[in-house]
Amino acid sequence: MIQFEYDSIMKRYDVLVPSSLAGVKSMVTVAHIDEEVESNITVYRELTITLLRQILLHWDEYQHQMTRELQDMLDDDSDNKHESIWINDRLAYLVERLQLSSWKDISINQIEIDARAWNILQAAGIRTIGELTEKSAIDLRKLKNCGRKTLTAIECVLEELGLTLKQTNNSRLKFH
Repeated sequence: MIQFEYDSIMKRYDVLVPSSLAGVKSMVTVAHIDEEVESNITVYRELTITLLRQILLHWDEYQHQMTRELQDMLDDDSDNKHESIWINDRLAYLVERLQLSSWKDISINQIEIDARAWNILQAAGIRTIGELTEKSAIDLRKLKNCGRKTLTAIECVLEELGLTLKQTNNSRLKFH
């Protein structure tokens, strides 16, 4: 079970996951999420993309729960309408920003992609998942040594993350 603990001194949320070392079970901090820039996630340990995805999903659920609890408090206190509107706008902005930006800055080094595809992306200067999703299948196909198998491997990795390449009007891609 992933937990989030607020560190008021550092103004961030620590991400804790269960760990067992020599039979002793404890919670280990694997990352932290900045309070002010919630899309800034600092990872302390090497994590699998599956665990990172679970952290992001749990973070989204945690934010949703916090938003719901705050909304319930605001609904009870109708005297502060202007403050309520500002808080609602701010919360909506933060939640939207977290959902849209959290995955864009993840390095392609942190996803499970084969060496050939990784080398092709590195040679093309594609360093993050955000940069990769801005490319279409046609753009990638134009890269040196990026054939059908490599393109399929990249698309499969993105599909596992719930992402796709940029869509183009020309849906047919010709392979020679």
